[in-house]
Amino acid sequence: MKKVDLRDTKHLRGSFKLLFSIEDLEPILSLSRSQIYRVLDKGFLESIWLGRSRRVTLDQLNRFIDYLETSRRLKVRR
Repeated sequence: MKKVDLRDTKHLRGSFKLLFSIEDLEPILSLSRSQIYRVLDKGFLESIWLGRSRRVTLDQLNRFIDYLETSRRLKVRR
């Protein structure tokens, strides 16, 4: 996934998402909803709350992907 520098406004010509719901992340990460919640609960992926809705920012998603690239294996057991 290509990283986007949010300070560089020349990349903002098209529209793209800055906040992702859990359902948005399922096809992006190829994980089930329950697996994503486990990753969030374990602290591997950060999130923010907007009212009662949990969202993951583009920056948080990029950090998680960087973590996956550098780690050998992600253990997300109950």
